[in-house]
Amino acid sequence: MDSIKKIGADLYGGPGAFPRLENLVIDDMKRLEEWNTAVSSDKEELAFPCISFVEIRRCPRLRFKPHPPQCYRLRIESSDEVMLSSWEKGNTGEFGASADKHLHVGFCAVPLHRRCLCFEWLSITDCSDLTYSSLDFFRGLTSLQSLTVMHCQGMSLPERLGDLTALTNLEIWHCKGIKSLPESMHKLTGLQTLTVHDCESIKSLPNRLGDLTCLTGLHIMHCKGIKTLPNIIKKLTCLRTLRVIECDGIESLPEGLGDLTSLKELQIDRCRGIKTLPDSIHKLANLRALEVLTTAYLPMDSDSGRLLKHHVAARGVGPLEDLASLKELKILRCRSIKTLPDTIQKLTNLQLLEISGCPGLFQWFASKENKMKLAHIKKIVCAYSGVIDGHGSGSGGRNTGKWVYISTPNIF
Repeated sequence: MDSIKKIGADLYGGPGAFPRLENLVIDDMKRLEEWNTAVSSDKEELAFPCISFVEIRRCPRLRFKPHPPQCYRLRIESSDEVMLSSWEKGNTGEFGASADKHLHVGFCAVPLHRRCLCFEWLSITDCSDLTYSSLDFFRGLTSLQSLTVMHCQGMSLPERLGDLTALTNLEIWHCKGIKSLPESMHKLTGLQTLTVHDCESIKSLPNRLGDLTCLTGLHIMHCKGIKTLPNIIKKLTCLRTLRVIECDGIESLPEGLGDLTSLKELQIDRCRGIKTLPDSIHKLANLRALEVLTTAYLPMDSDSGRLLKHHVAARGVGPLEDLASLKELKILRCRSIKTLPDTIQKLTNLQLLEISGCPGLFQWFASKENKMKLAHIKKIVCAYSGVIDGHGSGSGGRNTGKWVYISTPNIF
């Protein structure tokens, strides 16, 4: 295969060859220079009429002629000439034409070009040159619905990003060189999901984030430079999922969080600066899933308990009387918590209580009176180290029906 320089009708048999072929991968053919994607001189008849997915990897000399393959998904990695051939003079086609919908470009050093981007879904990974040769580049992306940028260290997002008016999903992963999100993003009024992951140079979210009124998912993860969530997020009335994970610079959540009346899932995970939750949190009547995993303990007398709906992983327990819909309660690694409130008896829908790494609570469980407060709960799981109420020590466990005791090494 190393000696092959051209793929054409003479290689795969002319018209009618592989009529049902759907997936094609060309990998590590360093001498391959040309793939003729048509089998007739008029360029109308395609080589593989049913092709759906094409992947080109490590083919540094390969060029498409007379046009790129017409497939639903096209993946190109470490093959710069493939990208260049898509808009060279004499090439009759362009990426994204006809059936083409998804394009992934990875490990390419050449700039993108307006002729290669008529796709609905675009993913760019580990590309060193994301400059654009046309000022109308973003204006031409009228069909783009999803944009993912990953591991592009030397890039910044252009201010023209707001011209992608059809965009519904925007993801930025591991781009340490990006220092800000363009203010023009407020024009992405159809955006439904925004994910920013491991972009440590970003210091803040756009001032007009609240203009993204169609946003249903906001995920901010591993962004240590972000100091606050703007209170303007209260305008995101369609937001259903909010995840803030390992953002140590954030010290508090905005009071406007309680105005997110459509919110169903809230995850605050390992944000060491957050020590309390806003009082307005009890207004989230539709909240069904909550995870709060931080190093800071939430005080027992806080309103944090109002957050818990259906599923909770928390480091602190607050008032529970409002949690009529609660089905699962998990309390993890909370050494300061020594008791559960009596109001836990009012959680008549509670089906699972899981306690892990809370030595004070294990002693509380030893009381028969306290166990009676939990009689309505269908299953109780206790993961502990040492001997608690005579249920064993060391590694192992014991199942006594509704109570499951899991004895673990002292790792907490």
